[in-house]
Amino acid sequence: MDALRGLAILLVVLGHSLTYTQPDFRAPVFTPVNFLAAFIYTFHVPLFCFVSGFVIYGRRISGPDKFLRLAMPFLAWIPVSYLADCYAVRVHPSMQDMLQRALRGQLGLWYLWFLFLCCLTLIPVRWMERRAGYAGEASLMLLIVLFILLPLNTRGIPDLRNWFPFFALGYLVAKHRSLLERFQTDRVYASLRGVALVFLVLFVALYKKLIHFYYIDGLRDIIANPRQYLWHLVMALLGIAAAVYFVRALRRGLAYRTLCWFGLVSMDIYVAQALMIKLARGTAWGLIGSAFAAGVFLSLALSFLVLRRSRMLGALFLGMEWRRPDTIGSWLRVRWASLGLALSGWFEAGITDLTGRRMKVARAATMTFRKLSRQEQ
Repeated sequence: MDALRGLAILLVVLGHSLTYTQPDFRAPVFTPVNFLAAFIYTFHVPLFCFVSGFVIYGRRISGPDKFLRLAMPFLAWIPVSYLADCYAVRVHPSMQDMLQRALRGQLGLWYLWFLFLCCLTLIPVRWMERRAGYAGEASLMLLIVLFILLPLNTRGIPDLRNWFPFFALGYLVAKHRSLLERFQTDRVYASLRGVALVFLVLFVALYKKLIHFYYIDGLRDIIANPRQYLWHLVMALLGIAAAVYFVRALRRGLAYRTLCWFGLVSMDIYVAQALMIKLARGTAWGLIGSAFAAGVFLSLALSFLVLRRSRMLGALFLGMEWRRPDTIGSWLRVRWASLGLALSGWFEAGITDLTGRRMKVARAATMTFRKLSRQEQ
């Protein structure tokens, strides 16, 4: 699941890079940039929601803990995004307007607030699960219907209305994982391959319909155009299945281990990528590549060199546990050791891929990264 989360965060950064460099990417005129942007926006947010629902299953959910880990960074980054927007467009809206824009997902890290609300909704769901067999599944379906029927269009309700079904799907898949594992792996893999092919064919065929971002504001939008809603829902589900197939196809390779590492630092990338993308320079595809590189690597640099070095900044902007900060010497030793393990693992993995031998050095490096990341969080 780390690799799938890594793929999701890279798609998010690439999608934001495309929209920043090509604001009119939803124009009916066909260009490679428009085609790629429409492809990514077909499923990248549902994929991220699916992964979040999957990894939250089995973990302890506490309202105060999730507030500190999710809502606190959401609130902390609002003034940073506000100041960045004021500097970029020379407009100074009121603080109330800034908060309203943030809750509508138009400013700051809307996904953290959405994920915080999803975690809160799981508290009564788990209470129901402990008292009846399939009460959890029924309560999740009830919540999906409730969010569609609610007439509110603020405070995160529109995001719950559009993306909570994919979060719930990931949660249910994790819950019934043992049941799904009973099926033969070869057949499941072949089925995923077919689903991925169907997804690609349908996207090419329905490109003109899918180029418009479909965001429902309530039940009336579904009733007004049920076919469009159904197509976007189906394409999002097919895109998730295609992403799972893609990650499984890369299993045990260098690309797979790289995606796993990006999945472990997805929070570090997400919180600053929208700001770092604005530092990109270049033209055409060079600008897109520059924006993507800035969104990924400058965000990691900010996190590891600044935010993670302070317990206050780490807790405030990354949602990390409030702990005693490392000394500079111990921090450098841990970083250089983990970097050395990773480089040695990747080098050995490349050699073994060429010779056909099976060694476990790269896997040990990946596990070391995972333990270090979890200890810091």
